[in-house]
Amino acid sequence: MDVLAYSNKDGADIHQFPCHAPGLKTREGGIARNQLVAFYQLSKNSFHISPQTFPKNAYGIQFAHSKKCMNVSGRRVQDGVNIDQAGCHFERSGHNNQTWLLIPVR
Repeated sequence: MDVLAYSNKDGADIHQFPCHAPGLKTREGGIARNQLVAFYQLSKNSFHISPQTFPKNAYGIQFAHSKKCMNVSGRRVQDGVNIDQAGCHFERSGHNNQTWLLIPVR
């Protein structure tokens, strides 16, 4: 996955894109940090403000280049809703649009 056009703006689309292996240079000569992410296991982090309980496989996903998080646009639940990036707020109670469940594939 990739943040469209290396954008730092809230609402920038996240889309499928050919993978840049970590450390490889982009056409512009920089490292493709818009494909690098950090995973925050929500059940273990100490930054929680709310008493919300998360399952062990619940994560927040933050992009390295923008420090913004993967986000379901508008906190909608319908099929086909856009995925974008926005300021991180996965620690707030009731804001599950930045909570992602990682499920092993066998």
